[in-house]
Amino acid sequence: APPPERREFKAGRMVEEAGVLRPLPERGTIVVERDEDDGLQHLRWEDTCTGEIAADLPLVQGDAVFLRLLEWKELTVKSA
Repeated sequence: APPPERREFKAGRMVEEAGVLRPLPERGTIVVERDEDDGLQHLRWEDTCTGEIAADLPLVQGDAVFLRLLEWKELTVKSA
């Protein structure tokens, strides 16, 4: 079966500061869906309160991996 055209889940955001991840207070939703204009899958983070799209990243197949981060304290950010 083909993958669903739209996938979404609740997710916060984090920023990297001096190699450490820090959570931001905003609540949001991660949406992965095909864009009608360019035909690519896009990963978008939408603010749940304002509806603003704060991030919109086009994805190429094999370009991304989703991992659930259960423990984040004292983890360092690895450079890609």
